[in-house]
Amino acid sequence: MKKIRKFMEVCKLEFGWINKDTLGTYDFDKCGVKLNVALLMIETFLHEYHHYKYPKAKEKEVIQKNTKKMNRLTRSELAEVGNFIFETLKNEVKILIKRKAGNGEEKR
Repeated sequence: MKKIRKFMEVCKLEFGWINKDTLGTYDFDKCGVKLNVALLMIETFLHEYHHYKYPKAKEKEVIQKNTKKMNRLTRSELAEVGNFIFETLKNEVKILIKRKAGNGEEKR
């Protein structure tokens, strides 16, 4: 963990879309890590969808089905799923802020 902590001190971390096959990249020249959080969330959501759709499937089967689905989705279909996830997240944050404000905490 010491080496990871040292890396965390020096690496430049950023977030953004890379492509539909890449969860992250490392830039050796800039000591930079770019994470494709949108793709990670989409892939995880679809993985859980496959558990829903195939409740008796083993984990290995779900992973295979998910990989196949991810490879077949177009960029606009990925965007549709991503927009659903981020809209839901945005609404959850609003609810959390209202709940905290209702408990006497200041709104920011």
